[in-house]
Amino acid sequence: MFVNLFKPRSVQPQVRVKTPTILQMEAVECGAAALGMILGYYNKNLSLAELREACGVSRDGVTAANILKAARNYGMVAKGFKKSLESLQQLRPPFIVFWHFNHFLVVDGFGKNQVYLNNPAAGAIAVSNQAFDEGYTGVVLVIEPGVDFQPGGKKPSVISALHDRLSGSIGALLYCVLAGFLLVFPNLALPVFTQVFIDNILIRNRLDWLPYVLLGLLLVVGLQGLLTLLQLRYLRGLQIKLAVGMSSRFVWHVLRLPIGFYAQRYAGEISSRVNLNDTVADVLSGRLTTTVISAVLVVFYAIAMFQYDAVLTLIVIFFAVVNVVMLQWVSRRRVDANLRLAQEYGKVSGVAIAGLAKHGTLKASGLESDFLRRLGVAITPK
Repeated sequence: MFVNLFKPRSVQPQVRVKTPTILQMEAVECGAAALGMILGYYNKNLSLAELREACGVSRDGVTAANILKAARNYGMVAKGFKKSLESLQQLRPPFIVFWHFNHFLVVDGFGKNQVYLNNPAAGAIAVSNQAFDEGYTGVVLVIEPGVDFQPGGKKPSVISALHDRLSGSIGALLYCVLAGFLLVFPNLALPVFTQVFIDNILIRNRLDWLPYVLLGLLLVVGLQGLLTLLQLRYLRGLQIKLAVGMSSRFVWHVLRLPIGFYAQRYAGEISSRVNLNDTVADVLSGRLTTTVISAVLVVFYAIAMFQYDAVLTLIVIFFAVVNVVMLQWVSRRRVDANLRLAQEYGKVSGVAIAGLAKHGTLKASGLESDFLRRLGVAITPK
């Protein structure tokens, strides 16, 4: 359906939308990333590289006219306006605004005393009305689906990413899961032996049971240690396999990129991404795998706890659910922060390695202070 962008709205729409976050790799990519957020909101998912090419991003950035032109090429109805802050609040989000005369960002909605933004440089944020008024330049780009708009593209999926990385390691994963299941028996046996020791040996003074209880405890602890050792051994092997495989595929991919990719980025920033493969491998083979195994084992422990006390078990389950909900709430707020951290780390590494590689030129030209200033700006961005 063709959208009438000029329809007046006398009442401020109290609605807030959630656009997908696309972080810019370079400062000149803010316009392309902002367009990608708008398209992603309408289920048109494109990579930043495609958006950059469509918008004609150069070393000087991108103009509002190029953003509108690119949006129309994707079947969107795109118009640029000069609006006051009061008129801006009557538009239906999301839309793009020009910020501080040097940056594009997406407005997700207006609150009572704040504005919700999706910043290509910082992710989803909320600023006060005063701060927004100080940065808003009056230029707004309204982009909505037209009759020729076709949703498409594939959203980044954690499940598909895990499948791609773990598809060749199913055997090791099954072995670790099996070892985790077998750990249920010694973990459940320990409380039983403890109960027998306290109720019968200490309280009822049945000392003739002591040798058998101690022997059972030794067997249980030995079995528990053996299964844990085997599990950790295979997890370690899985980590090494994933790290080597992902790093090799990353290097192969980087070596096949066009020369323009390297002209726009620091060599240090690209090389620092190799370390992220080790981090991902550590998460997949360590915390993620053990968390999945532990989550499955919780079911067996809950069944065993019901045999002792149903009320106490329900209380434990309630607090476990509350814990999961809180972790999910916190994780949503940490996603953008983690993405920004990875980008800033890459920029710092890029500036540092570029300076160290040209240390002779810097000393001969007396540019040490300039290099330190650039490094300081990279370490402590605004």
